[in-house]
Amino acid sequence: MKTKLTVLFMSLFFIIGGVVNLNAQVNVGVGDPAEKYATLQIKDKAKVSSEPLDAATSEKGGLLLPRVELQKKKELLPFVTQAVVDANGQEYQDEKKLHTGLIIYNLVENDDEELCLGLNQWDGEQWNCFQSKMGNAIAELGNCDSLTFKGEYLDKVSLNSGNYMTIPLHVTKAGAYTITATTDPDNGYYFTASGVFLTPGYYFISVPGAGTPLTFTPDGNDGDLIKVTFNNKPLDACDPLNIKVADSSIKPMYSMVCGSAKVHGVYKFNQEVNAGGTQEHYIDLTLNVDVEAVGAHYVIETDVVDGLSFRGEGKLNSTPTQTVRLMGSGTPTTYDDKVFTLTTNSKKTGATCSVTVFIVIPTKRVLTVGLGTTYGYNLANNRPSGIMMREPRNYGVLEESVVKYEGWNIIDGGNGPSTTNLQNYLLGSDPVDMVIIGYSWGPSDAEADILVEYLRKKGVILMYCEESGGNQRVNRRIFNDPSISQSTTGGTGDGRTYALPLIDDPILNGPFGDIRGEKWGDDATDVVYMSNIPYSDIIIYSNATNANNNTGSVVGAITAYRHKVFNLIWVGEGGFNSQAGNSGELTSSTICPFMIDSNNKPIPKTTYGPTGTRIYNSTFTANALCWAIRQAQFNGINTPN
Repeated sequence: MKTKLTVLFMSLFFIIGGVVNLNAQVNVGVGDPAEKYATLQIKDKAKVSSEPLDAATSEKGGLLLPRVELQKKKELLPFVTQAVVDANGQEYQDEKKLHTGLIIYNLVENDDEELCLGLNQWDGEQWNCFQSKMGNAIAELGNCDSLTFKGEYLDKVSLNSGNYMTIPLHVTKAGAYTITATTDPDNGYYFTASGVFLTPGYYFISVPGAGTPLTFTPDGNDGDLIKVTFNNKPLDACDPLNIKVADSSIKPMYSMVCGSAKVHGVYKFNQEVNAGGTQEHYIDLTLNVDVEAVGAHYVIETDVVDGLSFRGEGKLNSTPTQTVRLMGSGTPTTYDDKVFTLTTNSKKTGATCSVTVFIVIPTKRVLTVGLGTTYGYNLANNRPSGIMMREPRNYGVLEESVVKYEGWNIIDGGNGPSTTNLQNYLLGSDPVDMVIIGYSWGPSDAEADILVEYLRKKGVILMYCEESGGNQRVNRRIFNDPSISQSTTGGTGDGRTYALPLIDDPILNGPFGDIRGEKWGDDATDVVYMSNIPYSDIIIYSNATNANNNTGSVVGAITAYRHKVFNLIWVGEGGFNSQAGNSGELTSSTICPFMIDSNNKPIPKTTYGPTGTRIYNSTFTANALCWAIRQAQFNGINTPN
């Protein structure tokens, strides 16, 4: 084996005329001695004293190395047999070391083996290229649903910047790349991009289109077959791929009915939509279609927002209206609400529409506090308030869920946990996301300190409280003002109601209904109001006036508010969410103001107060819970910085 590998260089001394002296420096070609530090020198031109020291030494040729087809990066194939390689004995391991410095010219470029074309040197363990060359990248296709062709394709209309291919790639070896996608048979257009991947990893590449489609796709045809290659190797894991080319002679004259747009599906963070060929995530949309546009090709698509987009295309085939579907693609990369702009290829109008997609918010831990009676003051109870809160059609992962939410992790604090437990729940190493307080708990000074510190750390509190002294303690600390005081409303008559303002606000106009200008009702007894709270720091929901008969007015008094900085909604009525659910309470005009329907949805109570006033306590709380979930997710104590 050793003789076979070294015969090349030994032959140089015996077949080329010249001075051969194996025990000294050797010069091959002409009679001049080799230069001082050269063991072997090859030249065919004698040295001339008048020439520079580094003048040419050959006029007839150079050293012609053996041309070899290397097979493996770390093996001496083809100089040894595969059997020798497989045996991997000690003799072969020694031969690898002994042939360090062996040089050949490789005829085969092999990306998989990382073998380059040209001069290669064996370093004792592997072949290395002489030239500085990164080589070609190696990649495989990612998810096929993300391999898409964007834009509109019309015969006799050149592709533009809106026509491109998106392709997901898993690059396993860094290096240069060329991606092409061509029609088979050729229809006049193609996609191509080149570049360098500096590191392995997952990539999402946009490949621009060029050329002009020659013919449109006939009815019933799948469209142009597209063949994709990466560094001249087929990427066919997603085949067949097709593009339909529309007839440019028929103009798409239509408009979107924006109010008809409806988002379908449940969207979760970091979960690909329509994965595995499912058809769950889409937008349905109604179009107004002109008569002369029937047969034209429509394209409606959205922008890409946090990794997600929608697209639909097809033929306009009916008038005056047609419902079309835009399928979703991609993977949501954040929990943020995603507002999409819908654009079309319509030649009639350039108007756009917008739709919002909500991502499912993860489960939140909530501490509920209040008396565990039949009236549902504590929302951990199985009464209408708690039933509404845990209804998945209200807060859940169903497509019909009003708030897309993975659900509650409820900790029942009873009618007030101990100060130590409250400290652990709210300010410990794993604080709850929110607190919901109901009748009849009122915090002590130490507990008020804990609640306010929790608010400063961005905890969320819904505080329905009428306990004497507790409201004053908390509000004085929130606003750092000892002059803030509390009292009870003096309006006459049971079943008092309080007017809500006509302002745009997430609690007054939220996902469960618009209650601006409506009323809420107290539960049996007087409502607590606060005085001297600075208006500039809060959104006022109600004052101290009994809206039934305009009694009990106190200048500057507030019975409900939302803080502008802290995550706090305060209402001076501990029984705001009271409802036993039996027939007497359901119809009472003076107690149990909270109401839900047979589907556990919040509804107004229509028989409240002496005049049968409609009150919206349940809608207020349903919207407030949505607000609390979102605050806890995006601006809460456990929100990542």
